[in-house]
Amino acid sequence: MRQTLAWLTVVFASFAPCSASDDVPSADVDRSPADVVLNHDETWLITANRGASTISLVDVATGSVALELVLDTGPRIAFGELGIDGLERYDRRIIEDLRPFAPGDPYSEAQLQEFQARLRTAGYFSSVSALPDLIALQRDPAADRVAIEVIVTELQRRRVVFGLGYSTDEGPRGQVGFEHRDILGTGLRLESALVLSAKRQRAFANFRTPYDEDNRFIGFGQRIEREDIEDLVTLRSNTYAGIGRRHGDIESFTSLQYQVERERIPAGPAGPGERNSQQALVLGHAWNLRRLDSSLCLLYTSPSPRDRTRSRMPSSA
Repeated sequence: MRQTLAWLTVVFASFAPCSASDDVPSADVDRSPADVVLNHDETWLITANRGASTISLVDVATGSVALELVLDTGPRIAFGELGIDGLERYDRRIIEDLRPFAPGDPYSEAQLQEFQARLRTAGYFSSVSALPDLIALQRDPAADRVAIEVIVTELQRRRVVFGLGYSTDEGPRGQVGFEHRDILGTGLRLESALVLSAKRQRAFANFRTPYDEDNRFIGFGQRIEREDIEDLVTLRSNTYAGIGRRHGDIESFTSLQYQVERERIPAGPAGPGERNSQQALVLGHAWNLRRLDSSLCLLYTSPSPRDRTRSRMPSSA
């Protein structure tokens, strides 16, 4: 089937004055099949089995040549397997489960960008890059799948945080935090901290699993807080477990929470001591909106007519 995909205008930076009878250079008009890979509107990929160009108009005044490009296209390219580089500490499945596509699905630039965004916000990597292997696709004209090359820089499994501060309400305070991103090699993450001040003490430990292939995760943990304000001692605790899911920029979490609050006033000249205790089982739902501060920047470089590659600038959150 013959199909005109696009109009191609070629403008020569150094174009000597010419007449209508002058010959137009024909170098690179006939290309080998492996030289042509099209990315239509940054959406999908196809290959060209043959390429041919016919001069439509020569504009001597502006020094430009308008060409009609007619291609005998090959099949639409599909996603291939993942090639992962830089992964040493964490399980390969953490990356594979973040894919919004499967091998054999039609290639989509939007899905590839979503994949890279998921990797950046997963909490295991400091930098990521996910690109189609166009060079391998050009070398094999019969290929109908393109491999995705993933390059990651891993974060350390463990992190310890210390902090000191001062508040006019609570006085001096200190904090120590501990984070583990791969408990027992399962990808289970722990975030914990202990915050101490004269009037308030807080401690928490939160656990969550990696995202699965459906973009879901399981979270559970506990938070304990103690306050001592003007002899009123209050102890609060919250134990929870739930399921979360990420959809686009929004991450939601639905949990069942067991909350306890106990108050105690010591005995004194004003009267005997008092105690008060409350308990509740609560169904909670929360969501977060997270967006990156920069989008992907696509760069096209062409050192030579037969070495045309594409690179993507990494962006940070």
